[in-house]
Amino acid sequence: MKSFWKNQRITKGGHIFTILVMTGILSSTSSDLLLLKSATATPINTLVAVKEVGKDNLKKDSLPPPVARAVLRDISRQQGILPSRLKIIEYNRKTWRNGCLELPRPDELCTQVLVPGWQVVVSDGNQKWIYHTNNNGRSLRWANTDPSWFDSSNNLPKSVRNAVLQAASRRSHKPVSRLKIIQAQRRTWRDGCLELGGPGINCIQVLVPGWRVVVSVDGEKLVYHTNESGSLIRFNEKESKVTAISDRVLPQGIKNAVLRDASEWSKLSISSLRIVKSDRHVWGNPCEVTFDRTCNKASYLPTPGWIVTVDSPNQQWIYHVSDDASVVVLDRAPSLSEVAAKLIKQDAAKLSQAPVSASQLRIIKVQRLLDENTACQGTFNCTRPATFSWQATVSDGRKSWVYRVKDNGEATLLWTQAANFSSENITIPQFIADTILTRASQKLELPVSQLRIVQAQQKQWRDRCLGISEPLILCTPAVVPGWLVTVSDGQQHLVYRVGKPDIIKFDKRATKLASKNYLQAVPIPINELPPPLESGMVFREISSGGFTGRTYETFLLDDGRLIRLRSGDVNDSERSVRQISLKQLRQFQRLLKKAADEFRNLSYPAPAGAADYITHTLTSPDGSVQFNSISQDHLPKNLQLVFQAWNQLLQ
Repeated sequence: MKSFWKNQRITKGGHIFTILVMTGILSSTSSDLLLLKSATATPINTLVAVKEVGKDNLKKDSLPPPVARAVLRDISRQQGILPSRLKIIEYNRKTWRNGCLELPRPDELCTQVLVPGWQVVVSDGNQKWIYHTNNNGRSLRWANTDPSWFDSSNNLPKSVRNAVLQAASRRSHKPVSRLKIIQAQRRTWRDGCLELGGPGINCIQVLVPGWRVVVSVDGEKLVYHTNESGSLIRFNEKESKVTAISDRVLPQGIKNAVLRDASEWSKLSISSLRIVKSDRHVWGNPCEVTFDRTCNKASYLPTPGWIVTVDSPNQQWIYHVSDDASVVVLDRAPSLSEVAAKLIKQDAAKLSQAPVSASQLRIIKVQRLLDENTACQGTFNCTRPATFSWQATVSDGRKSWVYRVKDNGEATLLWTQAANFSSENITIPQFIADTILTRASQKLELPVSQLRIVQAQQKQWRDRCLGISEPLILCTPAVVPGWLVTVSDGQQHLVYRVGKPDIIKFDKRATKLASKNYLQAVPIPINELPPPLESGMVFREISSGGFTGRTYETFLLDDGRLIRLRSGDVNDSERSVRQISLKQLRQFQRLLKKAADEFRNLSYPAPAGAADYITHTLTSPDGSVQFNSISQDHLPKNLQLVFQAWNQLLQ
């Protein structure tokens, strides 16, 4: 970092503008003083960019520095461009007609109030960004006003939008949250290949209505052709502005540092490792390089570096590296709480067959997930905004363990991955496994954390369509090596065909056959049946298991009281009591009556190999039912409604 800032020079114009900023301090509010204070670490070129507005565009009223910084900072973060490469080329004082700055988002209600502010135009020499802001830059919105960027006269269908973003995410290896559709135009393609046929592909000559969609990924453009529904999508490589790996010019020093670190912790030879991807990147702060969850993003300090992907015989690892290679980071442990990271590493060390300590393990992937049960675990009158948890992957370099984990260290082992995924010594590349799980998640409408790959078979497909024909596409005969992959949530099974290097197709017929093997409900053994409800009880839930192994009992009384206890709590310190209304009580009782046939003392068991899942036992006046957290979304509909209503009463 020292060398980066040392190379920044203050121009004469920069001195002049700094004086203007200091003059502005005299009339600033205390909040503006804080903003200016935090901006002292911003590169001088950020301020120079504001001064270097074209002479023809200079206004009597100068653009406030906080507004300029806010706009440049937003573009830098969104597009991965250093502020020094951006220039404000025009600005105008505006009075917007509503609180949305005249740029409402879909289904957004805007306050009808006049908002004084600015319209700002920024350029990097290749493209322009137009922003609407308020007076101090704390509220700003990007305006897609250039029709060559976005055809706002047509609404891009949700199915097309999702298909394009998923395709762009797979190609760029970036999460959908980092992608932005900047252009969508209706098109009528002249053939079944959407005018993107390749060697060996015969395209049917027929008109296909559809879309041309442009996605922005960290300053680069990906262009896609689709049909009208998004079921057929093709990448336009010629029109896309994507820097090839060979053109990224990863410095040799960074390459050596990454490979050396990967070899040392995985105990694999450097010759068995290779760098398959490297991207230039600008983080908003140095702490973002090290995955620090406590990072103070309010003080913007652009930090250039590299995101480097290393391929090993078993796994792929994604590193963050600073420009001078002084920081080479893979372990995402700082993304989690210290307690959570420590506990899952300790648990993975116990599961590892090789002698390995927790300190030798690394958390190579962390994904934030919506926690449907909340971290309060059903505690009444809970005010903690704990609606998220994480899925974390721990690795020793050869094998991985995937956990669902909360800040307090409560964790559930979801599955073990050997060599990305191994079934009978068959290895599937990590990005293929991730893509299949993502598609299955969308199809089943379940989080990825509840899915796992349960089977993989090597295959030799006889054509480039992998034996599954598509409308308007003539399949060219060819031997395509790949796999037949099965995904399961414990009850449902989805089958996919995979062809190297990255062809993935959903196999409807095989999925239908696999569905015959769904787990069926089985009777709860008599010696494991919970006791019937006592007099005055309407309903009871017993939850047990999980990483902590604790058991809780929650019951609803006929006077509307909800009481929760923890088994083994001799001091009764975790007892909680809550009162619901008579109306809520009656509604819940009517729901129980509709689902009476489902309380037949049956259990919906966890799939073979599942571990540390929470088991729920529900008891009504008609009997009991038992299920686990991985199968709860596949219960009979009436049972799902009861469980959802019950959780709402507990919140």
